[in-house]
Amino acid sequence: MGVLFLLILSVSILGCNTPPADQSIVLAEDYARLGQGFYQSGELSQAVNFLSRAYEISPNSADIGYNLARALIDNKQVDQGVSLLKGLLTENPQNILLIEALAYGYQLLGEDYEALDLLTSHRESLGRLGTYNLLLAYYRAGRFADGAQEASGLPQTWLEADTKLAAMTAVLRGEVGEIDEAGALLESLNLGQEGFFLSYLAEVYQKQERTLEEVALRERLYRLPYRASDQALELARRFYSTLQDSEMGYTWLTAALDEQGVHWSGIEEEFLPVLAPSQVQELREQEAGS
Repeated sequence: MGVLFLLILSVSILGCNTPPADQSIVLAEDYARLGQGFYQSGELSQAVNFLSRAYEISPNSADIGYNLARALIDNKQVDQGVSLLKGLLTENPQNILLIEALAYGYQLLGEDYEALDLLTSHRESLGRLGTYNLLLAYYRAGRFADGAQEASGLPQTWLEADTKLAAMTAVLRGEVGEIDEAGALLESLNLGQEGFFLSYLAEVYQKQERTLEEVALRERLYRLPYRASDQALELARRFYSTLQDSEMGYTWLTAALDEQGVHWSGIEEEFLPVLAPSQVQELREQEAGS
């Protein structure tokens, strides 16, 4: 899920370093600065390259190791980043930035229970970012009531300052049955292009039977795109069943079938009652020719 994130950090995580004692340390710092520059400009392969060189020279630098791990994770080398963070944590077991980064890596690997155990064991030290990932871990582990209870105690200043944290709070409230409250909170936030939260709001609209608002939001999600095939299928259902617009229903049905992973044979039984025989034949021929 694209809802997972970690703040870019280039600051020292262990305080001030001692002045370089020899040229090798100076070289490591130069490589590290170059690596961080590439990281911040989004050139992740180059960031990994230079940070790796820096870490080879200064393997005892937790700062360089942390920044290398972050670059590895963001460069989709998640296993390597997680392995490095585990090693760093053995030497710095209470460092909250390492803990939050490792939990983030676990979530990317789908190891949600590991992330949850790690974050809950350091709950009192978490900042807003770590707390967001904690709520996300509760959600992904299906522990909605625990997550909602955790969210209920968050400072209002945090919720006002952090849109994603507030939105995650709304999602957990929705999962424990507070649908109207969840919808109202999500509507009050500037969600921008946050597909996960916008999609959840669309589900809220569906439960509230606010069909026109749901349709408008799903069309927006389709254009982002965020899970375009799912949005197109839901739009087809809504136009056929609720809005009684078979022309638009067929338009969205064919749009869904144009997306990767959606096959007519998998949804044929659902849509057969609302399609003309010629449309059914067309869709069957389309799948056979694809």
